[in-house]
Amino acid sequence: MMNLIALLLVLTGTANIDATGYLHQEILIVRNYNNNNDGLKKITNARWNNCGPSNDPFKLETLEINPSDIHFPEKMTISASAKLNGNVSSPIHVAVTMKRKLAFFWVTIPCEKQVGTCYYQNVCTLSPYKNDPTCPKLFNDFHLPCRCPVLEGDYSVEDMRINIPPIHVPEFLVNGKYGIRANAYDAQNRHLGCLNVQFHLK
Repeated sequence: MMNLIALLLVLTGTANIDATGYLHQEILIVRNYNNNNDGLKKITNARWNNCGPSNDPFKLETLEINPSDIHFPEKMTISASAKLNGNVSSPIHVAVTMKRKLAFFWVTIPCEKQVGTCYYQNVCTLSPYKNDPTCPKLFNDFHLPCRCPVLEGDYSVEDMRINIPPIHVPEFLVNGKYGIRANAYDAQNRHLGCLNVQFHLK
């Protein structure tokens, strides 16, 4: 799941976002796979919200990111908070639905190169630290998990500084309005959480 959802949620401009989860920002984004200057894209009018039932174990509560216009590569700071009710272990299944609005209709974008309407059997395997004995200092400083299992608790970061590498947008993501919904499930198929994102790509 996370490469695309992180692209849309983390790469947002400065805004204080409360538990309603709505964000209206403009961010400068990424090159396409041709890696040329014509491939630069801009995301505008991005917004997100938790889209699962009220008893979901995971909720993203707040998110604030600086700077408001992000170039890649970029240095940025993140402040965010989230709650997890209950321990979650591998595997974590994630189903992502991605759609583009054409006139009055939403058209589903198929999965291509792990982007689009894709099913991820276990996002725990995507962590680059899954086999490391300890987590990097950045995670330890903010008491954040870097691999599964993820323990129950309230997680928060304030002014966490990170470096964003160049990110490439597939050529099939042409200009338009997009919507993405990601649902996560545990090994017993229990619903863990849902995030919904909408944005304009120009």
